[in-house]
Amino acid sequence: MPSAKQILRAERRARRREIALARDLAADGEAMAHHLEPLLDELGIGAGDAVTAYEPIPGEPDIRPVCRVLAARGARVLVPITSPSYDLDWADLADPARTPLGLDAHAQCRLLLVPGLSVDHTGARIGQAGGCYDRSLPLADP
Repeated sequence: MPSAKQILRAERRARRREIALARDLAADGEAMAHHLEPLLDELGIGAGDAVTAYEPIPGEPDIRPVCRVLAARGARVLVPITSPSYDLDWADLADPARTPLGLDAHAQCRLLLVPGLSVDHTGARIGQAGGCYDRSLPLADP
């Protein structure tokens, strides 16, 4: 019998598929970048800072506009590399070879942008069930 979390995850996946079909995911990516800029200003994110991003799966907004905004500010963008064990290593988005930087490379980041299937009012996220971010996020500086 599925757990409550498995049922919730299945419901959220179905709802996300419905939403994605009705959305312009490229436009949503541009909107995310636009809405992110005030936060970047507030945090003073700029040259020399590092930020994580992710590479979207089908149905998620295009994050390339966010990465362009970060790069234009001189920030280094780290993206995850998922290992067969579902641990996350990190690579510099600007590195076409995606050279692994280590499981704790994101610890230096000033801002972590992570995907999520759902987030509740307390900020708790539900991902895709691999536990990648559950293991990785505690390695970052709060």
